[in-house]
Amino acid sequence: MYVQFVTLGQEETELRSDGKIATIRPQMTVARITCIRGQGPLEGTPFLDDYISTQEVVVDYLTKFSGIKPGDLDANYSSKNVTMLKIIYLKLRFLIDSGVKFVGHGLNNDFR
Repeated sequence: MYVQFVTLGQEETELRSDGKIATIRPQMTVARITCIRGQGPLEGTPFLDDYISTQEVVVDYLTKFSGIKPGDLDANYSSKNVTMLKIIYLKLRFLIDSGVKFVGHGLNNDFR
């Protein structure tokens, strides 16, 4: 499973009451989920490759890392398979309940 994120806000700096400066990290949201077959005749081909639409304003598409560009998450303009996050949750739950094994790095972060 491969998960890509986009940033919904800017990194901010705040001055705390004790005089120390704290950095507030921007909120990120999942923007794309890809699952690839691990064995069989179709090994290495994706069986799930969905982009997730968001109602929030995306501040940074992190294109350098994600490959996601403005418009990719808009179902009205995108040539990608764009769906809602709830649908992705249902698909992943079905896969887990069916016994599919997920292999990858950072799965704890991907499933949070």
